[in-house]
Amino acid sequence: MEAVGDALGHRVESGDEDDGLDRMVETLGGEITEGLDGIKRLVVVNQKPIGRTPRSNLATYTGLFDHVRKLFAATRQARARRYDAGRFSFNVAKGRCETCQGEGFVCVELLFLPSVYAPCPTCKGARYNAKTLEIKVRDKSIADVLAMTVDGAFDFFPDDPSLRRSLGVLREVGLGYIRLGQAATELSGGEAQRIKLATELQRAQRGETLYVLDEPTTGLHPSDVDFRHSTIGPLSSFT
Repeated sequence: MEAVGDALGHRVESGDEDDGLDRMVETLGGEITEGLDGIKRLVVVNQKPIGRTPRSNLATYTGLFDHVRKLFAATRQARARRYDAGRFSFNVAKGRCETCQGEGFVCVELLFLPSVYAPCPTCKGARYNAKTLEIKVRDKSIADVLAMTVDGAFDFFPDDPSLRRSLGVLREVGLGYIRLGQAATELSGGEAQRIKLATELQRAQRGETLYVLDEPTTGLHPSDVDFRHSTIGPLSSFT
């Protein structure tokens, strides 16, 4: 991997989430003499988390959430109330539930016992305040959309090419069962890796690229490991 980076003129850098283990690996060096004529970019797709808090999820990481929020802001009811796309973010005060601050849960302190977390008594885990949840797209609120699986959202937005493309790539890498709003802390390493891969593949004009996957089978179902039926397939199919 380092040799490819050197040949392309850029080194592979460790991310902010590096746990230090990579620095313990000593490589013996090497040189690539041929075979890189058709390669212009090197993308390392590792299994590090896509986020360390429940506020990070599949929809926010891939950029799907930005598009969905704009769809809700474009509805007649939202325009009448002068709601912008920011209103449909659970990270913004004007749209989120004030009780749980958009977390969807609250901490309950117990005497002589560890604190526990329970669904927010106000929003019931929806994360948004009541006024925001009144805005609907075909009878579904923004919280309902986040609760959909990738497969469910693919069927729910049949006429939106941008969403269909992004959701389609997620399905192709085997993530059709994951909810759009599923917290990053609930994802396995293999699932986080596939989300990163799908995010990269959904971008336009990304040819001539070498994708390096770090242990792509770890944390996946045995049927996904069987490459005769795997949706990921050989790396050459993505270059």
